[in-house]
Amino acid sequence: MKRLKQGITYVGMGLLLISILFPVYYLFSHSLKGEALIKAIYSQPISLWERVFPKPFYINLDQYYRLLFRTPQYLVYFWNTLRVVVPIVILQLLLSILASFGFSKLKFWGSETLFFIYIIMMLMPFQVTLVPNYMILSKLHFLDSNEALILPGAFGTFGVFFLKQFMEGIDASFIEEGRLLGANDRQVLSYILVPMCKPVIVAAAVLLFIDYWSMVEQPLIFISTREKLPLSVYLSSLAVSNIHIGFACSVLYMVLPLLLVIYAQDDLSDGLKISSLK
Repeated sequence: MKRLKQGITYVGMGLLLISILFPVYYLFSHSLKGEALIKAIYSQPISLWERVFPKPFYINLDQYYRLLFRTPQYLVYFWNTLRVVVPIVILQLLLSILASFGFSKLKFWGSETLFFIYIIMMLMPFQVTLVPNYMILSKLHFLDSNEALILPGAFGTFGVFFLKQFMEGIDASFIEEGRLLGANDRQVLSYILVPMCKPVIVAAAVLLFIDYWSMVEQPLIFISTREKLPLSVYLSSLAVSNIHIGFACSVLYMVLPLLLVIYAQDDLSDGLKISSLK
């Protein structure tokens, strides 16, 4: 029975791994097929096996060449995305660190109620706050600008919830020792709490980057000028008009988040473990 359970576990894990990797392989393999082969595959009803492993199949990098050197819109939308996502991650982390410190270590009247409101806001879908955000951004004359995406993202609640759970578990003796040495609240936060929270902060930064890197609804609603849209919106339109280039664009679209996850893999895993334990 023990071996049977182990066999079932291995089979289940293998099937799960295949289900995760198959879409990635499908996307990457199609990005290496030429335009003629892609059109031939999708112009006739064939089986999934024939689409994944067509015969004959020759590696063709023409789609990447056309995307990077003959499609200047790609680089424009790529930099549009970076100009929005990087400020969102930095600002939300800064605000989350300050708010988490206040909620966890500076107890004040109504802090529990306010944090409960934070949790409620985190659970609300984007559509619930769409109209208020749109009205506020319109009053501030921020619509159709990067600020229309940066400001709502910077004040997101996920980072506060993620970091507060860890800061709350830090022993108060560290803070008391710092105060005995003459440190104020800013110094306690900067030199004691933030270094201790480094894995959790890195994990939050990676998760926030991936989340906002793939946002679609907010740009479609808050941005009206096509040249200001991020890469995620351009990718969805490209997949409809030029599907052969869309495969190559999708692969390059995954590269930056994937490299970020690989680079911060240790801190990401440690941060998620620590946060779940807290």
